[in-house]
Amino acid sequence: MNLPTSVRVGYRDFGVEEWDTRQATAAGRYGECDKMNAVLRIETAYGDNKAANTLIHEVLHACYDVAGIEDDDPEERTVTLLANTLAQVIRDNPDLVAYLTAALAPSQQA
Repeated sequence: MNLPTSVRVGYRDFGVEEWDTRQATAAGRYGECDKMNAVLRIETAYGDNKAANTLIHEVLHACYDVAGIEDDDPEERTVTLLANTLAQVIRDNPDLVAYLTAALAPSQQA
């Protein structure tokens, strides 16, 4: 299953790239949000479920950044800003929603 090629988060468009397994392993992560270059890198060798979950995780990092959340913001403010930004991400990215729906669907095997 192919990752979407980009995800719009607020005013920014983040490219989405498959992350080489060797590089991801060396970094000790399944994904990363490169905020400076607006790129989400996702390691896909562990299957669609893990890749989709990792993509959600990295999108939330992008939401955190774009929303301007500060480390000392109260929890309720943080959750509200993330919800507002994530709702916009879902609204603006039908390819992302389609990918996540397919990748996270229950297995059809008995």
